[in-house]
Amino acid sequence: MKKFLALLKKYPLLNMILTVAVCYLGIQFFDRACDNLAQCALLRVILAVVCGASIFAISGSKSFEKLDKDIGYVQLKYIGFLIFGVIVGLVGFVPALKGGVKLVDKWPLELFFDILLVVSVGIYEELCFRVIINDALLYQFRNNKYIFVWIAIVSSVIFGLVHIIGASIETPIALTQAILKTLTSALMGFGLLILYWKTHNFWAIAISHAIYDSLPLIAGQIFDTGASVGSYISEETIVSDGFTFNKGYFLIGLYAIQLIIHIILVLGLLKVLKSIDFKKIRQEW
Repeated sequence: MKKFLALLKKYPLLNMILTVAVCYLGIQFFDRACDNLAQCALLRVILAVVCGASIFAISGSKSFEKLDKDIGYVQLKYIGFLIFGVIVGLVGFVPALKGGVKLVDKWPLELFFDILLVVSVGIYEELCFRVIINDALLYQFRNNKYIFVWIAIVSSVIFGLVHIIGASIETPIALTQAILKTLTSALMGFGLLILYWKTHNFWAIAISHAIYDSLPLIAGQIFDTGASVGSYISEETIVSDGFTFNKGYFLIGLYAIQLIIHIILVLGLLKVLKSIDFKKIRQEW
């Protein structure tokens, strides 16, 4: 075991590949077996511990030391994404505002577990798709001239793709949803990566991620709208009291709007990107 741990520490890229693979397999094989939000949250906590151990093998405790510093700064710079999350969350209340939608049984408990889930998702996904990929590639290829470009590409592409892996993509509508969702998630992840480079504060980006994820899901934990949750790819049609809702075309429209907004928001973060001392990161990170 000691030799294996020493090997992971010596070869950060191998460490990264194994950790991301373990996390992927964990989600694929065990997430479907989760019967409730609490179990899904527990799975992600376990995977976050695995990721944390991996990061300690790569770069020590550096990414976990700034518990409260820069959190406000990151929220301020990421505010555009959070505002969009609020807007999407408000859209989720539309069926309830039309009337005839019942409250979910024990909705306060469901809402609590929903918050618990998104917090665990924020921590796990930032560790796996931002911190590990960044630190592993940087430690493995520190002197590469374009290392930060490669980090941005690898981190963003992987983060985008994990949102559609396992989804059924058999129709043009589903394919369109998949492409748009991959791009929007990649841009969201790139925005968080910029702020991670700027602050080297994992906790700050994990909190932003958790807030962003929680806002669109609140309505579904309070009101029984009849919509299914889980996959980002869906062609479901909901009919309730004469109200017909085509989720397939709605998601295409939502993701298209989201893509445009995310492009604008990432462009707004370029000022932060230009202020980052990449030479210092290369030498001291």
